[in-house]
Amino acid sequence: MRVFLANAKGGCGKTTAAVTLAVALARAGHRVLLADADRQGSASAWHARRPRSLAPPIPLAALGKLSRLDRLEPEAGPAVVDCRAGLDPEALGERLRRGDLVLVPVLPSPLDLEASLAFLRGLAREGQVARGRAGVLVFLNRSRPEGRATAAVRAALAEAGWPPRAEIREASAYALAGFLGKSLFDYEGEAARERQRDWEPLLAAIAEAAPQKP
Repeated sequence: MRVFLANAKGGCGKTTAAVTLAVALARAGHRVLLADADRQGSASAWHARRPRSLAPPIPLAALGKLSRLDRLEPEAGPAVVDCRAGLDPEALGERLRRGDLVLVPVLPSPLDLEASLAFLRGLAREGQVARGRAGVLVFLNRSRPEGRATAAVRAALAEAGWPPRAEIREASAYALAGFLGKSLFDYEGEAARERQRDWEPLLAAIAEAAPQKP
């Protein structure tokens, strides 16, 4: 299966989410491929900084654009795909296969909400999504759970039929880990584990959508 991190709105944290989920899945025992489908190459740059001593290794496919995803051979485990900003829902819909999952990060701001809802409405019309063969999950990113903006965006998404499946709280630890080529799931300790729990609903959804081993 492929897990796409996508939204038409830039700056919503797609790459950070992609590398975080890739490491979390790898550490859970999955054979994960990280696919960089953004011409900016942010996921590829993160991968280049990643210490080779860290285990398990995470292979990278530096695609540069989404259309090159079709060249990849099917993987034994999940492929986490970092999509570019400004992506048209139709362009993503053309790539979706049965069992794929699209994760849409939304920041708690009115501008991000408007752009994200337009993207979600377009995505809902695409074949595999419209027929229920590919899933779409929304999550709030850089959330401040008690903040008014977070509450307003949370309520608006739920009213529009896209209730957030998870809320990833804002933390400087993500930026620091990224500079080092690491993810929050590369760290131990109670502070790291507390932040890791934010991702559990998304990890559970990926596990539920993944094909079962015979």
